[in-house]
Amino acid sequence: MILIDKKSGHAVGTVLSSDKHVHIYLGSRGKENKENFHIGRLHFHIQYAFSGFCKWGTGLNRRQRFISLIGGPLLSFIMMVAAALMLEFVPTGVGKTLLAGFAEVNLFLFVGTLTPFQLPQWFGEQFSFPSDGLQLLRLFREKKV
Repeated sequence: MILIDKKSGHAVGTVLSSDKHVHIYLGSRGKENKENFHIGRLHFHIQYAFSGFCKWGTGLNRRQRFISLIGGPLLSFIMMVAAALMLEFVPTGVGKTLLAGFAEVNLFLFVGTLTPFQLPQWFGEQFSFPSDGLQLLRLFREKKV
């Protein structure tokens, strides 16, 4: 659920800033991961997985790429803040523990994905891609045309 939230952040940013169709993959990005459903220009390919990927194609300008890239970490931050604020109103127990865990995981995703790094090749082609933070850093370093 948390992965689909983060990937949806990228997707919504792309859809709002461009005319592109966006594919959200949980699990494999290959042809075996067929589209399960779509909502407008958002296409969901969902398998049981611990990783995800958001694909929006080419042709986005710098502003659109920025909005698309920041959307995932931004949604993680919003979810973390919302969960942390709701903790005040949830009585002690399992619900509060789950909500606190949800907030902590979203904090980890927010910080982790904004940290600029390249996932190593030995993770496999499926997982060898730059973090959102590294993609944003590269975007800022690009020369304006």
